[in-house]
Amino acid sequence: MIRTFTNVNVPNRKILAFISFLRGGMQFTNLTKKDVSNYRTRVLRESGQNDITQVISFLRKKQAEDPMFFFSFDADEENKVRNIFWAYGASRSCYQEYGDVISFDTTYQTNRYNLKFAPFVGINGHGDNLLFAGAVLSDETIPTFRWLFSTF
Repeated sequence: MIRTFTNVNVPNRKILAFISFLRGGMQFTNLTKKDVSNYRTRVLRESGQNDITQVISFLRKKQAEDPMFFFSFDADEENKVRNIFWAYGASRSCYQEYGDVISFDTTYQTNRYNLKFAPFVGINGHGDNLLFAGAVLSDETIPTFRWLFSTF
């Protein structure tokens, strides 16, 4: 059952809630959220999908749907992805129109991978925020920012 739910991206907490419902409540379930997470990781490893392959697959799908969609990633010497950059076609068009002023900032490790989120934001003629592009970064070093800004 966990394998089926994993294939359709049901979150761990919902999987656990459903299984406990079928068994009559949490007190009759010998699983924890961590057990579900561990099993889900095993299922994804068997299928050859880890988080980064899923991200790259998602980005390639977006690129197939939107010819203006752009993404790039930076890998280290061991061919592990360090940084990912993306920009939707509509965002790129907005940048052409409203890209005179850009706000750029990185968040500090607000996700489970301790990656920094780096949005490129602007404002349109009505004062609305526009996301021109985004990136997730492994660190905030000069080589990383060189890669990011040259990719942007």
